[in-house]
Amino acid sequence: MLTQLILNLFLVVNTIYNYNIPSASGGEIKFSDFSGKKVLIVNVASQSKYSQQLQRLDSLQIQYLDSLVVVVIPSNSFGHEPMDSIQVQTAFNGYHFKVAAKSSITGAGQSVLYNWLTNEAENERFSSQVKDDFQKYLIDGTGNLIGIFVSSVDPLSKELTSNLKTN
Repeated sequence: MLTQLILNLFLVVNTIYNYNIPSASGGEIKFSDFSGKKVLIVNVASQSKYSQQLQRLDSLQIQYLDSLVVVVIPSNSFGHEPMDSIQVQTAFNGYHFKVAAKSSITGAGQSVLYNWLTNEAENERFSSQVKDDFQKYLIDGTGNLIGIFVSSVDPLSKELTSNLKTN
């Protein structure tokens, strides 16, 4: 019984539910609030060649409102986000997805969340590098990383949406 309890605690430690990130509007985005839903995390930048995907991410959020939470994280890690946090908040007003505060997703200043997303020793699933803006990480309803999609994958593509229709 004690062994199972320790094992359960260890498993909980390695899910996204232990992470909170600052929200662009103040406060925090608490991933534990999304238990039971899939979560799509996308690093975004307003000047990226992929910025047209913002509208597609919004459409995806609306289409899967009951089963998916899209969280975008503005970042200048690739030199495409010149806006400060206040400008980011204004620019993303009106979208249906969650908007995090501007954050570093690569390098020495990498956020703790992105360390979890990219480090197999942390997420117990995949090891990856964030190679460009609009890379997508899909989390299942139990808080585990289940997929990584490169920047060029359209948010409404069958490649991504087929993963939203299953548990």
